[in-house]
Amino acid sequence: MPERTVTVRESGHLARTIGIGPHRLTSDEPDPIGTDTGATPVQLLLAGLGACTSMTVRLYAERRGWPLAGIKVDVRIAHGIGPLGQILKDVEIIGDLNAEQISRLATIAEHCPIQRMLNASVPVHTRTTARRPWALPESPALAGAPARIGSGHLPLGGPCRVTRGVRPAGVSFLRRSTETARAAEERKAGRNHDGNQAGRAARGPPARRKGAPCRTVHRPATALDPSPDVARSP
Repeated sequence: MPERTVTVRESGHLARTIGIGPHRLTSDEPDPIGTDTGATPVQLLLAGLGACTSMTVRLYAERRGWPLAGIKVDVRIAHGIGPLGQILKDVEIIGDLNAEQISRLATIAEHCPIQRMLNASVPVHTRTTARRPWALPESPALAGAPARIGSGHLPLGGPCRVTRGVRPAGVSFLRRSTETARAAEERKAGRNHDGNQAGRAARGPPARRKGAPCRTVHRPATALDPSPDVARSP
């Protein structure tokens, strides 16, 4: 059976909804840090260790046909022992068992998969990604790719190069008002602000810079422009 991915999503201040296939759990911190709507992450870790211990002992006894009537497991954290404290696990085996069977089950209780992982200090590899709130999540195939301008997704820890001064197409860093743009165009055309168009009429329309965006500016018709729909291209 393939392992299911455990998903954790926010559901409150510190409350978290944990999804494991069709199952849902809640994790939180007690008051006053959290709202105490679920077990703490440490308690969930201890619960996993206790459950794994109980299941391992039960399966071992069943495979050998031993008369195991029940098993109780209590797990807690003992603080003050070592830099991170110590996990204490109490296991009670119930059944009409001989000394050899009890000894064997006690050994098995210390070698459940979760306890082996904790004792071996299994490394945890973390991959962190970041995206803008309005950007869609990136597909796993693109994870770790270089950041793209405008993509909204910036992988942390991956190759990311930011170039200053890069201007995306169609975006102007200097947004001038219509009046300021019109005054600049009039100066280029040799026309003053008093409406004297003699210079412009003599020289003709100004030449557009190569590669500059072409836009149409509509202005009110004057005595020299009999048509009301006069358009010019700066």
